[in-house]
Amino acid sequence: MSDIKAKSIDSLSDLPITLRVEFGSVEASVREILKWRTGKVIALDQLAGAYMSLYMNNTLLAEGEAVVINEKMAIRLLDLVNKKERVKKS
Repeated sequence: MSDIKAKSIDSLSDLPITLRVEFGSVEASVREILKWRTGKVIALDQLAGAYMSLYMNNTLLAEGEAVVINEKMAIRLLDLVNKKERVKKS
C-alpha cells in the first residue's frame, strides 16, 4: 500500500459511522399501525434463529446471528460481503 493511500485511510479511521442491524420486516397499512398500542407483538418475516443483516449507509456489510453479551444484544458476524461487492453497491 502506498504511503499516500495509507495516510488517507488513517485520516478516515476515526470517522464515526452508523451501522444498522436488520433482523426482519413487516408490511402494515397506516390504518393498522395507528391501532398499535404498548405491548403489541408484531410478527416479522424472519424465522427465529435466522441471520441478521448488518448495513452501513444501506449497503450490506455482513450477516450474522443474534447473541447476548452482558445483557445487551449483539451480532456475531458469520458472513462478510466481499469488499468488491460492497464498493460496487455503494
